[in-house]
Amino acid sequence: MPVIAVSLSQKTYTEIMLLVGKGAYSGPEQFLEIAAFNQLALERGLRPEELLKGIHRPVGTTHATLGEPLSDRPAAPRARQVPLRPREASRPAASKVAELRVRVEPLSEEIKGALSRFSRPGDASALVPCDTVPNAGNCRIWGQVNRLFPLKAACRWIVNAANNGQWPDLHFVMEKLAPDAAVLGSVLEKRDAESPRKREEMLGTGLPRKGNLQSGDRYLSQFIARVTRSGTIYPGAISDYDLASISREKVILTGWGMELARLENPILDADAPTATLSADERNFLLHHISKRVSAEKQDFNVILQQIAGGNSTPSQLMTAARSHFPSEWTDVVFRTHVYGVLARLSELGVVKKHWQGRMVEYQVADSGLHIVAA
Repeated sequence: MPVIAVSLSQKTYTEIMLLVGKGAYSGPEQFLEIAAFNQLALERGLRPEELLKGIHRPVGTTHATLGEPLSDRPAAPRARQVPLRPREASRPAASKVAELRVRVEPLSEEIKGALSRFSRPGDASALVPCDTVPNAGNCRIWGQVNRLFPLKAACRWIVNAANNGQWPDLHFVMEKLAPDAAVLGSVLEKRDAESPRKREEMLGTGLPRKGNLQSGDRYLSQFIARVTRSGTIYPGAISDYDLASISREKVILTGWGMELARLENPILDADAPTATLSADERNFLLHHISKRVSAEKQDFNVILQQIAGGNSTPSQLMTAARSHFPSEWTDVVFRTHVYGVLARLSELGVVKKHWQGRMVEYQVADSGLHIVAA
């Protein structure tokens, strides 16, 4: 096995060792191995299980049916490449300025303009949603998609980017969404720095940052789509959650996506946000996942049942849950996936964390008991 010496800043090393101390990783070597694996998956446009099997899932390919074992999915055929045309004209920004109350003074015109495009949508009756995303929900969600608020923000932005009853084209979304999301992420990062919030409670997690082009690319690849130089489209989590269809040049929200965009959000619409999702948004997403995102529901059930059964520490949970996931997954893939599931469950208020010094234990919240019983 090759051995590589890596020079890290003291701050980065300290943060890694804090996670190791909490039991999230067996050592810094495992953390760096997972980081390298995830970056390789991102560069290749694949999810963990797809990277292992060499499966590409461009737009237009067939997903597994609900009856298929998720780990035994056949390789998908290569889809016809979809060229993206340059946009003919820029869309006007939404007129209403979002009421995001953060301590950034003064608000520049750039910030005001970006936040306005995440404001609560007005009359969208002229927009026709797509019925559903074919076979959505049958793919496991990649472990690096560890927050759902970025999906909420994307749905808001896409509705506001529509013009004259027409949904925005993919080229426009891929060009304009990431810079606005980076402004929002940087504003929230500043707010997080001014608060005593713990790392897992940070409001800006999952969003890109200004001046960091790679973070913008990751955000688009994970949540919207990855478009290769040849024009092949690999849809992201927004399609896997049946919230939007990436169809040729258009990004079209489903009825579910439009409903999520309309719901009030504590970050985008309220004073002094302390959470990324409102109670209505959490309830909506849990119901939606239960009805429309079968693979996510399956993974939620596995993790919640193990925690409710007494496997409440990271090591206990990993050992107990291992047999419920594909045997061909490496430990790196498995741990990355499970920590992503845990992060999403925590944001939805279904899993709570209790700290005893540097050790953490998980607990199923009252809102998650009906999922365990189902």
